[in-house]
Formats: sequence, structure tokens, C-alpha cells
Amino acid sequence: MSKKRYILLLLAGLPVILYGQGEIDDQETILFKDESTVAIHLNSNGFGANYRYARRQNAFKSTVYDIDFIKIKHPKEKKVTNIFFQNFVYGQMNALFGLRTGLGLQEEIFSKRDKGSISIRYFYTGGLSMGLIKPVYYIINDSLVRYDINTHLDILQVENKASFFKGIDQLKFVPGIHAKFGFCFEFGSDNTVINALEGGIGIDVFARPIEIMATHKSVAYFSFILSYRFGKVVSQQFRRSRGAIDKAVDF
Repeated sequence: MSKKRYILLLLAGLPVILYGQGEIDDQETILFKDESTVAIHLNSNGFGANYRYARRQNAFKSTVYDIDFIKIKHPKEKKVTNIFFQNFVYGQMNALFGLRTGLGLQEEIFSKRDKGSISIRYFYTGGLSMGLIKPVYYIINDSLVRYDINTHLDILQVENKASFFKGIDQLKFVPGIHAKFGFCFEFGSDNTVINALEGGIGIDVFARPIEIMATHKSVAYFSFILSYRFGKVVSQQFRRSRGAIDKAVDF
């Protein structure tokens, strides 16, 4: 085993690998395959969804093409409850969403050998993104207003947060870049169906500071990422027998 793969296996958590040895897989294993998957993100600073197409380069590596749509929250966001029992984030100026396109690499560092076992991959992507900034409105004295730190000093003044769609016609766009790195743990006994858990880190950097919360502007937003990914194999370049696979992946 190469030094690089050994280090990556340690980072990904070798005990997880050792768990997954079970019933021998009698399916013909797909060595070269392209994958089409979607994922649901739960990030430390928000949530979102992803579409990924992975085009296999060889037995271990794939080029990945990503599209993400995410909601980015500020660390200072905290929901409060007013006297009307309404829950909202007080002091929020804007809601920030991100539309990303990414290109990267995915490499398998541990392959499935048996039914119920796990394959482990690492991936990294990066590319261009577009920040979508939507103004946030509050209902104060039956009027729709933006938050003003000099005027709205008391949460008791706020009756409720306005509808999400208020301000949708005032969207502003800010270009940016992003990058992600993480590990993918694929499980399941069907070689043509993708089920996986992913964990990693990411960063979004925009061309100018964005004010999500009053008095807090930032150009960079870091996040820890946890995802569930599912999809299918869409192109099988060729197959090999189990014996051939054992030889091919024995590093």
C-alpha cells in the first residue's frame, strides 16, 4: 500500500473499513463506471443540495462535476421568540444563498470486497459561485420594514418576520469562488446503486463583504459538511470477474 493511501485511510477512519467485511459478493463487479448522484447537505452554517456527475478516469480516479445550491447562515444567527410566540432571527439584514459550479477529483482509497462492506473515497472540488442576497423584512406596527440597529432596539417591537417572498424582487448577485474537501463512504450491496455518507470542509469567498447580520460583514464563510448521497451508475465501460478485480485493487 502506498504511503499516500495509508495516510488517507487513517484520516478517513480505518476502523470503519474493518467493520464492513461480510458475505462474499457474487455480483460481477463494475470496475469502470460513471456515476450520477444527488446529495442533501447539512452544513455547520446552513443546508443545501448537490448534483454530481463522476466520470471515471481509471480503476480508482474520477473527474467530478458539481452543482450546488446552498443556504449560508451567519454564526451570529440565533432564533428568538417574541411576545406573540413568533420565532425568527432578530437583527438579520439579508438572507444569503449560493449557486456553485465545481470541478474536481475523486479517488477511491479502499474498495468494496464483500457484500455489505464499504468503499472509501476522498474528493476535492472548486470553482466559481454566485451569491444571491435577498433583503429580510420584519413586521413592525403593521408595516414591512428592514431592520435598523439604531431604531429597532427591542425585540418586543417586532410582531413577526415578513414572508420569505418579500424582497425576492430585490435580489442582488455577488460573484465568488468556493472549495471543498472531504471523504465519501459508499455502502450497499448493489453495485449499480450509489448510497453514501460524506463528511468534509468547505469555504465560500465572495468578491465583496456581505452583511447577513447587522454590523457583521464578511467575504468568507467556512463550513463543516455532512451529506447523504444517492444515485446510480449511468455508464459501465467494462466489467471484470471477481478474481480480476482482486488483482486490480490489491495495492
